[in-house]
Amino acid sequence: MRCAVNPGFGGQAALRWGLGIGLALLTALVLFGGIKRIGAVTEKLIPFMSVAYILMTLIVIVGNLGGVGRAFKAIFSAAFAPRAILGGGGHHDPSGGRLGIAPERLLQ
Repeated sequence: MRCAVNPGFGGQAALRWGLGIGLALLTALVLFGGIKRIGAVTEKLIPFMSVAYILMTLIVIVGNLGGVGRAFKAIFSAAFAPRAILGGGGHHDPSGGRLGIAPERLLQ
């Protein structure tokens, strides 16, 4: 079965399909249950998501503890620079707004 689905991924495609179908079924159960079911599910889900977000953030910060000082220095030195006071007014590119993209030269 694994080779029939996708021989190059060694079963990962089947796993992705299974997870996708499972999540779709769970989503359908919640949505078909109406607004009360959506409220009940989110009421229980949001606290766990919040705790997971805070834990992951702390893990990333602790994992990069050596760079925290440099990050704060870069943030505050850039935030109070004359360029920041002007609000980046000199970097307006009409094509970015029109196309909904920021050209790479603006990100440098």
